Amino acid sequence: MNLPSASFGLAGFGILLFSATCFGQTPNHVAIGSTDEISIEVERYTYKHSAGQPRDLEVHFPKGHDTANAKVPCVVLFHGGAWGGGDLKQFQEFCNYFASRGLVAITANYQLVSAKQKLPKGVSRKQFCITDAKSAIRWVKQHSEELGIDPMKVITGGGSAGGHISMLATTNPGLNDPADPKEIDTSVAAYLLFNPALAAFDAKFPEVDATQHLTDDLAPAIVFFGTEDKKWLAGWNTAHAQLKNLGAGDRIKLWLAQDAGHSFFGKKPWLNHVLIKTDRFLVSQGLLSGQTTLKMTPDDKRLIKAEEIDSSHQVEKEFTQQRAPDGRSPNILFIHMEDMGVQIPAYGDHTVETPNLDRLATQGIVFERAHVVAATCAASRGALFSGLHPHQNGIMGFIDSHGFHYRQGLTTFVHALKGKGYECGLTYKTGVAPNPPFDFMPSYKQNRLSGENNDHLVSNSIDNFRHFLQHLDEETPFYFQAQTPDTHSKWHRPKFIKPGSTGWPYPDVDEAKIKPFAWLGDDFLMNEKLRHEIGTYYRAIQRVDWYVGKILALLDEFDRADNTLVIFSSDHGPSHLLRGKTTPYEAGLQVPLIVRWPGVVKTPGTRSSALVSFVDLSPTFQAAAGITPPSYLPGHSLISVFKGEPAKRKYLFSSYVAHTTNQGSYWPTRTITDGRHKLIHNLNGNGSQRRTPEGYNNTSFLLAKTLREMPTGSVSRQVADRTMAPTEFELYDLQSDPGEIKNQFNQPEKATIQKSLREQLSKWQESVVDDPFRDPQYLASFNADYTQRLGQYEQKRQQMPASKIKKSKWKVNWDHRIKPWDPKPYQHSKANSR
Repeated sequence: MNLPSASFGLAGFGILLFSATCFGQTPNHVAIGSTDEISIEVERYTYKHSAGQPRDLEVHFPKGHDTANAKVPCVVLFHGGAWGGGDLKQFQEFCNYFASRGLVAITANYQLVSAKQKLPKGVSRKQFCITDAKSAIRWVKQHSEELGIDPMKVITGGGSAGGHISMLATTNPGLNDPADPKEIDTSVAAYLLFNPALAAFDAKFPEVDATQHLTDDLAPAIVFFGTEDKKWLAGWNTAHAQLKNLGAGDRIKLWLAQDAGHSFFGKKPWLNHVLIKTDRFLVSQGLLSGQTTLKMTPDDKRLIKAEEIDSSHQVEKEFTQQRAPDGRSPNILFIHMEDMGVQIPAYGDHTVETPNLDRLATQGIVFERAHVVAATCAASRGALFSGLHPHQNGIMGFIDSHGFHYRQGLTTFVHALKGKGYECGLTYKTGVAPNPPFDFMPSYKQNRLSGENNDHLVSNSIDNFRHFLQHLDEETPFYFQAQTPDTHSKWHRPKFIKPGSTGWPYPDVDEAKIKPFAWLGDDFLMNEKLRHEIGTYYRAIQRVDWYVGKILALLDEFDRADNTLVIFSSDHGPSHLLRGKTTPYEAGLQVPLIVRWPGVVKTPGTRSSALVSFVDLSPTFQAAAGITPPSYLPGHSLISVFKGEPAKRKYLFSSYVAHTTNQGSYWPTRTITDGRHKLIHNLNGNGSQRRTPEGYNNTSFLLAKTLREMPTGSVSRQVADRTMAPTEFELYDLQSDPGEIKNQFNQPEKATIQKSLREQLSKWQESVVDDPFRDPQYLASFNADYTQRLGQYEQKRQQMPASKIKKSKWKVNWDHRIKPWDPKPYQHSKANSR
């Protein structure tokens, strides 16, 4: 190749580079033809001359592109070839695909300079390449109207040397062709970088050293590397570390190809996956819309999401995930409500209609005996994610200022699923600390789809699931926890959906149909005001049903329903209704559990009396993904039950400690039930000690007032008094007494079952969950600890409200009770947990 003589060169280096461009002119071009099968039209333009040679670019237009009226994003790609070779063919297939998706896609050549060519002292051959790339980007922007593109949505990138060139062309303010229109900048909306050969070692030529020109406002980038491309991966890590220091690291999406070399990205078996990931990245940046038109095949290899991996780390993630017999791994959708009991038609309560939950029930299984392990939010959710009981995992009460948290080193099923290639998302909250590593977790009021922050929490949760699915690769399995706070009191939420939303089919709640709950006693009298208040709880259940319908419709819309395990449930029973939330009674522990899994549930539309604990969900999710659950988990996978096999579990256990460090929140209990009989152990109970202070009642004001007005000898009043100051043990026959009204502990006719349940509970505490609360001395010391910390919290409450305490980051310290995670005490045969 002929290089410019000493009288020609780059501005800024004492040399003038020869250039003849068509800026300000109608560009001359030659049509190459069209490719009907992929709906594109290709034309070639000359954007400038340098070193006496034309510099061309190929423009791939979407078929039928209306250049006079369209304003679509544009991508400009530069080929690799070590700055001295390569041609436009490298990215033709990429351009064809992007054009078929509606972008104007361009691949440009540039002046190539062999490493053997002698250059003037102080001049790098890479400077010529970068200058031409800057000219190409400026040409594209100047001719945006003729090309039918949006000049503010130009994307650039390239492979190997082309990736390096594209970055320097947009970040280095120098290296400009004197003939270029300087008023047109070369900034871009995003980068697509394929094994970019960042010349971090070119310290003697800072003009072409990428690390010298990185800023905190670098455009978002998706970057691909083969793990065996050690030389250039090390160069990338230098740049990436600098971007992290600048605060721009979170805008970089890095993907690794296991055991792949430098030029893997344009070849099978990687090409499809690289294009799909790039497509999804552009959608996430608002530069593309809709679904990718490519499909993964069994021969395509997968990529590792690795934003935080650098060349000093060994890639430990398993690269090829286990697949179902049809080649797909199942998705998991867990629709998880808050403070919602079984007051729906599927469980015999027909106060309001729930057509979507009814439909889900006909498509799957209704589990009649599903229990959480603690009737409080944080502890229940802590058990859900960890698969462990509260005293095992550390979250024995509320997090944040109340001080409870996971044991250091503990992992969750989310960690396990991500290790298998799952994308994990959640709406609303986790309720635990630290959070599991969800990929997608918008804040309470954030709507990722619209970009707004508002109080329409149900609409937000729906829109956020849509956003999650829109930005999900079609071949990537997902776990999504779809949640709203609707059934959490207070139940009246008038702004639950966006104004103008349609499709609300539910009539007003018929308050005359509201009957007293069985756990209040059969002589409890409901008044009009209380009916109205409880009616708002049923109204919240209607909103839940509406939400379930919208979420399931999105599965259908995105063609995900057939390969998705759907589970509907709640974190515990309703609050403020005396014997629900924070109590060991069925109204607090029993939750709805409806499961749909096409092709796995043996007989859709059935009911199951199998005993199901929330600690069974973690091993179920892991087994569904092809993961062997850890042996220390006390729960069991439910998949065999879905398939119609007998249940493994013979007993359900619960282990409540505390709700918060507020008055009336601490009342350690343990329960066991065989499905018919239930034994409650109130660890501090003696029949006179109150579980809540005098005058304090975890009920609504209207319910508490109504109970106080009941006659002293009435069943309802007796039940309420016993609930506030229970004896050490309570025994109920749930078959004849589902409301748990008659305590049969120490009744002669129940002696055998009483003895058996006490023995099984003790065996479980000692042999399965290593429960320290079984030791009276430990219980006494924990009681003292709680009293002390309650005093600390109450003193803090005198200084500021609870909301400000949380913001201040002040916490009650429970670290001496929450030691680092050690699974050894729980490595055992699971026979005793059944």
